[in-house]
Amino acid sequence: MKISLSTGCLYVYPLRLIFAIAQRAGFDGIELVIGPEAEWRGGAYVRRLVEEFTLPVLSVHPPLL
Repeated sequence: MKISLSTGCLYVYPLRLIFAIAQRAGFDGIELVIGPEAEWRGGAYVRRLVEEFTLPVLSVHPPLL
């Protein structure tokens, strides 16, 4: 079983900080909520964060609103 951190629970923070928190807390990956920053920065940015923090996107969630 893998445990992921949803970016939706920390949506007020930048994605880079959420990835850093997840890595430091020992999560196996990220549940990416498609929020404004993910849409604005695009998939290439998220891919760079995945590589930088070695945390895969384990699931994708549609926008909350």
